[in-house]
Amino acid sequence: MTTPLVPHQPLSPDEVAARYAKPVPRYTSYPTVPYWNNMPYKRERWMDLVAASAGDGVSVYIHLPFCEKLCTYCGCNKRITKRHSVEGPYVDALLAEWEMYRQALPEGTVIQQLHFGGGTPTFFGADQLQRLTSKLLKGFTIPSRRDFSVEIHPAVTNRDQLARLADNGFNRVSIGVQDVDQEVLTLINRPQTIQQVANTVQWSRDLGYKSINFDFVYGLPKQGQHQIKNNLKITEQLSPDRIAHYGYAHVPWQSLGQRAYDETHLPDPARKWALREQADAGFTELGYQRIGFDHYALPTDRMARAARSGKLSRNFMGYTTHKSSALLGLGCSAISEVGGAFAQNHKVVEDYSNLVTAGVLPHVRGHQPKGRDTEIARSIRNLLCTGKTRLPNFDLGYTLPVLERLLPSLKEGLVEINGLEVHLTEIGKTLSRHVALAFDERYWLKRPSTRTFSQGV
Repeated sequence: MTTPLVPHQPLSPDEVAARYAKPVPRYTSYPTVPYWNNMPYKRERWMDLVAASAGDGVSVYIHLPFCEKLCTYCGCNKRITKRHSVEGPYVDALLAEWEMYRQALPEGTVIQQLHFGGGTPTFFGADQLQRLTSKLLKGFTIPSRRDFSVEIHPAVTNRDQLARLADNGFNRVSIGVQDVDQEVLTLINRPQTIQQVANTVQWSRDLGYKSINFDFVYGLPKQGQHQIKNNLKITEQLSPDRIAHYGYAHVPWQSLGQRAYDETHLPDPARKWALREQADAGFTELGYQRIGFDHYALPTDRMARAARSGKLSRNFMGYTTHKSSALLGLGCSAISEVGGAFAQNHKVVEDYSNLVTAGVLPHVRGHQPKGRDTEIARSIRNLLCTGKTRLPNFDLGYTLPVLERLLPSLKEGLVEINGLEVHLTEIGKTLSRHVALAFDERYWLKRPSTRTFSQGV
């Protein structure tokens, strides 16, 4: 099947909403987490996989779940508390889990990526961040071309925390701006000011951080064109290197805090898409390059260069310039990917801590790829990272149904197909999660009837 490279009429917000406002996975893994086969690995088997996969270096994600306040829009796994006495015991548990990995990893293993995510990583004081980081890195090789990053809540972050992390090799910060409008921030219970955002940017630059990312969310309650315009204005003023522009995922059945407002407070799918398009046009006008379906970077940034060269990758930490065979997730609910296999830790802090303190892997579920999983995963990842992919040519029993499922995307102008090659158009790149559904032969077609995924628009 060959389609000509001809321009398509852009879809209006109403058309996008009518056709694509439906639940769809983000495909940070294939299969996605709800379809994992729930087979936790024995420690010996898992560590054998870790050792065999560490030759090209490892990436490490650490989940720091604590927050002093509940940001009601947030769908992450978190623990709300003002008791900072929890910091020390949780760091102890993280180091106990890391010690299990340390015993399995070859001496001098390269740590290419290190990411502190939350929750609110800067809930932890400078001393605990120093203790965690220095003990974690001791005995490992730290390359000059590394991505060591931390998520920042500007209202609870101070210069000393950033300085301690910088001293231990951190070179990227991701600042949770979300929106700069005070009414919106009040509704989502996230009190912070533009000055606090500007302070964290200035501290980061003064301390030598090489890359600053802003997280924005579109589709928040009471958010409209005026708010997007102000978000663009602060972007122009502070000039972050990267931007993550996420669609708000309204999943009140999973995140009870989101019940503080309902659909009447939120933009409908057409208006939400229009807000995304307004921001997209603004970011590109400011000189940012589109990356994947929800990221942007200045052309000189390493992520933009990786995207242009076809070397962009993606894992549970998001889009990345590093592709390693071992992503090790530490902390409650953290996810690891090792040699194509997945494992997720217990979500409850106490369950996680008790297991690792006893020297037991804290996995609650996992997945070992079956049959065609690995090839399909590669095709979906290439589609989401590079905008093009090749259909796995297993047999006609797979290829023909995939092509049939791609026909709506072809008719809507989301893709162009040449033989087994599938290319996303510009509109297709923004809706690539929907295109990826066509490749998902085993799992999506057997999705549960219960609400599992957030809306794709």
